[in-house]
Amino acid sequence: MVTSLSDHPIDIRALNIYDNSQWKTPEKSYSNYKKLCEAFGTQSVSYEEYENWFNIHSKEAYYSKDSKRGLPLPDIRGCILSDVINGKTAEKSLNDLCEAFEEQKIDKEDHDYWYKRFKNGHLFTRVTFSDLPEDVIAEIIGKCELEAYLNLRNVSYGLRTIVNQKPPAFTEFYVFCEDGRMEINAGNAFFVSQNLFSYQIAEPEVLKMLKFLLNHTKLRLEFFSFEAVSNHYRHEMMTGGGDISEEWLFYKYRFIYFLDDELDHKIHVEECSISVQTEENFIGILEYLKPGTLETLELTNDPCGRRYDINDIVRMDQWKQAKHLRLYGFNLPSIKHLLHFTTIETEFEQFSMEDLVQLCNGLSKSNNFEWGTMETYDRLDTEAIKEALNLQETTSPEVYSIPNSNLVVELFLDTHTLSKMIELPLNSPNQFRSLILYHISQWKTIEKSYKNYEKLCEVKEKEAISYDNYEYWFNRYLKEAYYSAKDGRAHRVADLEVCIFADIIDGRSTENSYKDMCDASGNIEIDEGQHADWYTLLDMDVQQLACIRAEQPKKGLDATNNVNLSFSDFPEDVIAEIVDRCDLKSYLNLRNVSHSLRTIVDQRPPPCTDIFVFSGGDYFLIEVNKADFIDSFPIELNHSRYCSLDFIEKRVFRELEVLLKNPKLRLESFRFWSFPPVAHSVERIGWIAALRNYEKNFFELLNSINYKIHSQKCIINARNEEDTMRILKCFKSGTLKELEINERLSSNELVEMDQWKQAKHLKLLGTRSLPIENFSHFSTFQTTFETISVHDLVLLCDHLSKSTNFEACTIKTRESLDEDAIKEALNLQKSESSEKYSIPNSTIVVEFFHFTLLLKTSKNA
Repeated sequence: MVTSLSDHPIDIRALNIYDNSQWKTPEKSYSNYKKLCEAFGTQSVSYEEYENWFNIHSKEAYYSKDSKRGLPLPDIRGCILSDVINGKTAEKSLNDLCEAFEEQKIDKEDHDYWYKRFKNGHLFTRVTFSDLPEDVIAEIIGKCELEAYLNLRNVSYGLRTIVNQKPPAFTEFYVFCEDGRMEINAGNAFFVSQNLFSYQIAEPEVLKMLKFLLNHTKLRLEFFSFEAVSNHYRHEMMTGGGDISEEWLFYKYRFIYFLDDELDHKIHVEECSISVQTEENFIGILEYLKPGTLETLELTNDPCGRRYDINDIVRMDQWKQAKHLRLYGFNLPSIKHLLHFTTIETEFEQFSMEDLVQLCNGLSKSNNFEWGTMETYDRLDTEAIKEALNLQETTSPEVYSIPNSNLVVELFLDTHTLSKMIELPLNSPNQFRSLILYHISQWKTIEKSYKNYEKLCEVKEKEAISYDNYEYWFNRYLKEAYYSAKDGRAHRVADLEVCIFADIIDGRSTENSYKDMCDASGNIEIDEGQHADWYTLLDMDVQQLACIRAEQPKKGLDATNNVNLSFSDFPEDVIAEIVDRCDLKSYLNLRNVSHSLRTIVDQRPPPCTDIFVFSGGDYFLIEVNKADFIDSFPIELNHSRYCSLDFIEKRVFRELEVLLKNPKLRLESFRFWSFPPVAHSVERIGWIAALRNYEKNFFELLNSINYKIHSQKCIINARNEEDTMRILKCFKSGTLKELEINERLSSNELVEMDQWKQAKHLKLLGTRSLPIENFSHFSTFQTTFETISVHDLVLLCDHLSKSTNFEACTIKTRESLDEDAIKEALNLQKSESSEKYSIPNSTIVVEFFHFTLLLKTSKNA
């Protein structure tokens, strides 16, 4: 007995879709299928099983065509053979196939080849994956994602041998352990194992998968993360309950013991991040990472745990050969163990002046050192540090140089930064640092920040540094800002002048500038009057420069050639024409340049014809013009660390609001799909997402729109009828021509809306009690009734025969149609086709298909 689609010599999905496109019933399609089975000498499945496949594939074809999303590429050779068996000509066969699979281009030469081959009595043999040359298979494996990579190993021993010779296709590996469970994230594959730490009830498949992946000699990881969280351990540490038993730790760190038992070589890793609770466990992970290739080392002690020494870790080759260090939650190791690093980011409770002097002396002699940040929980004694290091003031009040040394020191309350003397732009290092920190607080990208910086240099008549050099400083201050914010000690913006200057150049108002300055300065209070004075004074400088540029063209050609025209110098009608030619990304970016440009942009229609909104409770996605536009997925800042969910939520709806609130928006289609949230919050490595109010915010946004959205088509898949009406009422009636509602209507409220009454085409999942006359004004409609009476059907046909707009409709019922009663009531007359009937003195043609009734005008029949 045939048990699955893959056991067939032909593509059953392609045959079903082909027969469905020719309006064949399941019985006729099954008859074709049996003929094909006879030709191949294979046993056919039962009619019931075949009918189930036929219905599934027909629905797939319908919804993929409706949403313009292609199905998997079909193998149409079985369809061609069916045409040959049924005596269809080659030309007719090609035309029918092109119509059925319009999304895929049918090659005429290929079709004619197979048609002729089948006509001559030959059959085809299906080439399987294992028939491909070994080098081709190896190349395919190299492009597989992890899940496919692992599945291929289980196909055969021969294929497993080839797979084992190719490295796994992922470069990042995350392990997150919590009491009684473990999560593994490798590439795009995500595995969760419950109670893995108890060896007796461990999941053998997960352990087997881990053993294979981590033992693969060709595995090359750019990043490896291991984080263990124990609520029990934290409770014991915070309440003073004492140490945890060795037996309990065995179960807690089963992954580490798994490495001891199963790993037979050191893993190739470039950067690792480890967060556990004892030095022994740090060593248990580090010793299996290959020294030399491990360049970046991040070690984080549990924030609720005790600080302890790392005397054994600093003696490991992995520590000695690493170049970059991030160390949090430990006691200060001996200074000599820090001197070989290129960059250092650390925090300690405190460190002595002797240690600081020794550190500066050692780093000044290092050929590798670039910069380091040391934070303490105790406030720094800056005067003592200045005296001990004999610090010399620079043009910046917080930056000092060390005599006879290539180091500079920056002091900020509980943080001091050491770095080599690299030429800094603008008037001082402090100005430059403040500018970047301000841009970071505004979530500017490096590119936008650099453009603003270049404009500043132009105004201040300073030479700008290169983009690569700027990128180095931006990333450096970004890391400082992130790690200080992580511990609740955000870096403050010290130089307000340069930040106000940057806002003026960006065209920001005094109010917005002051608000952002307050946000960026943290707990430092900014006087609003002083800010306004600075803004007015600096704005005069910018205006003076603008006046000079405006006057220069009057002084002759030579003067004009010395002026670089900016975008804002173009006439407004030229800018408007440029905006109309922008893609959506450029359109939105232009809005953020200045208030004047935003005014022009908002007067032009957005370059957007299709919007798809997907709400999954804890996830929100927006597609524009059939491409991903914005979603609520976490924004990664640094490996497994993510930015605020509140920021993501605001960002998503800010972008959607710009589009929907523009009264000149002209959509061809708007689609909304809603699915209920999962029963529990979604957990990921280093990130736990609580359920958000995305859908609530979406409806609030719709309610705030003070005009009706212009769209030709609207598809709604809401959770209930009330939500469907809340969405539908936002669209302009009359311009809304097509309406698709994937909801079973049970009340008459929706059909009283103008959007329903003035639409021309309808697709409705179903209805329980709507009067039949509510459908008679549509040109086309599809719906499902629980049941439909002969009286209602006669009334519908009477209305439709009098309509000048009606073209066709499809009515499905959950109960079988009484065909004889319908034929008698409508006095149906049989036509040339056995399935079509005409109504006397009417243009309506009727077709029956099991639980489905088709009505068409004679010209469309």
